[in-house]
Amino acid sequence: MIMDQLFHEKVTPFLRQKMAEVRSTSGPRSTAYLALHRQYLRDRRENGLVRGRDAAPPAVLLSDDGEPVVGIQRLHRCVATLRLTGQCAAHCRWCFAPSHRDDALSAWAVERAARYLGSERCQDVRELVVHGGDPLTEPATLADALHAVATQALNINVVRVHTRLPVVDPTVIDWRFLDVATTSPNLRCEVGLQVNHAVELWPETVAAIRRMQRSGIIVYNQHVLLKGVNDSADALTELYDRLRDIGVETDVVYHCAPHWGMDHHRTSLARGLQLLQRLSHRGAFSGRSNPTLIAQTDLGVVSLSSDAVVSRDEHGEVLLQTGHQLEQRMQWDPEFLLPRSVEIDDDGYLRVWYLDGTDVPYESVQKRTAQEIAKTPKPHAHHTNGLDTEGVDESDADGSARALQHLAR
Repeated sequence: MIMDQLFHEKVTPFLRQKMAEVRSTSGPRSTAYLALHRQYLRDRRENGLVRGRDAAPPAVLLSDDGEPVVGIQRLHRCVATLRLTGQCAAHCRWCFAPSHRDDALSAWAVERAARYLGSERCQDVRELVVHGGDPLTEPATLADALHAVATQALNINVVRVHTRLPVVDPTVIDWRFLDVATTSPNLRCEVGLQVNHAVELWPETVAAIRRMQRSGIIVYNQHVLLKGVNDSADALTELYDRLRDIGVETDVVYHCAPHWGMDHHRTSLARGLQLLQRLSHRGAFSGRSNPTLIAQTDLGVVSLSSDAVVSRDEHGEVLLQTGHQLEQRMQWDPEFLLPRSVEIDDDGYLRVWYLDGTDVPYESVQKRTAQEIAKTPKPHAHHTNGLDTEGVDESDADGSARALQHLAR
């Protein structure tokens, strides 16, 4: 993957102004400025770090008439996700967005997704996570989606909108958004922020959060653990204290995902678990701010604990134990394709291979040469979604075959 071509630097005018102010007042080597610089500005090492993988393609869901439903994923029994757009207002450097298209769903696709969510096969779904990209970059499409869900998927009573716009351009949280988010009395809207460092809680961002809260919108935070940005007890304590002061609780902490060129952002799983455990045990902040560390894997999110790692291979990949059974997964997602990075244990529970990070300091992670890249073994392969099998062994292209073999035992 050539990141120069697929993931250019993109910073909003508001954010660029704030970065300039922090640089001027605190200095270019200050912790506050580096926390911003490392999140949003390109690093020359992005093209030369081989450890990583592309985001796994989602399985294609089929409606009752056999036609594909675009944008929807069913990763849990009661929760579905709707990817509204691939567009973002600013490009976070560690993100997997380059693996996806930037275009928003059409009005027809949004309507079809809502009908699917309201169909008999989705009656267990109670919550919908709307994500991207950033859904707030497409306000008209978001409005259409909320209206369609409210009228055609009556089983859904909570919609969670994941966005960074209140951080990078808080002016979008205006009366128009608030009106859209609170129109339906039977649909509760929650907003999941991503604030990774306390410096991002600008006065304008806090004001935008308070506008949402006054309108009845529940606001929570979920952030990424980033090497050289917030991977210290002091940084996380300050972040959680500041968020708690404005009534925002941190839900989960994402381990930085293993996408190409992102190795300098990624801590080890052990480091993340140790950090959160120490923080919770020492009582440094409110017990309501006690998030879970999770990893974004080929199976979706996996909650992490000290006993989640089953084994480790010589390439730095770890086998993670999940609480998902194949039979359960296929009940709510009949089109589920078993990724080739997944194993099934003796009790029928799924395990998934995941590329771990390292604890080499941010500044010490080196760009690798083309010769070094060519010699590096490839990590465990993903499944194919049946639409693009280029470079995939035909005998392993259909992940459903292994699933059916297991179910037939």
